Amino acid sequence: MEGKSFVYFERLKLPDIIITTVCFVYSIIIFLVYYLGSYETAFNLSAMHIFLSQLGAFVFMFTLLRNFTFYLIWIGFAVLHFVMYYLFSSNHKFEIERANTFLNTIILLVVFQMLRYLSLKIQKREFRVPQRNKVGISKLT
Repeated sequence: MEGKSFVYFERLKLPDIIITTVCFVYSIIIFLVYYLGSYETAFNLSAMHIFLSQLGAFVFMFTLLRNFTFYLIWIGFAVLHFVMYYLFSSNHKFEIERANTFLNTIILLVVFQMLRYLSLKIQKREFRVPQRNKVGISKLT
């Protein structure tokens, strides 16, 4: 478990603050574009924002999500994604069936913490990205 409890709060480093600030500013821009009346542009921007934030959170910021400070910030983004879903579902111009990715952020965050908890209980170590090492590769050849 590397000496840390399941729930721990650490201060964010400068790159983490930059990432969250960029995502937050981009979310505000999407809301402004929506309220200025360009619904289609706002829908496209939000779909791209949600896809990139989900991909980034679970591929590039995997270890940062263990820090509950960062995790709670991403829960806030999941709430923003839910609000975007609600805004676009109230506008009948869009096929909201294909926009279910708006709701996936909260599900992915909860599943991540559940898998992390199970990994700590069963394996007694943090949930990690599988790594390829030379020993495993040489055994396959």
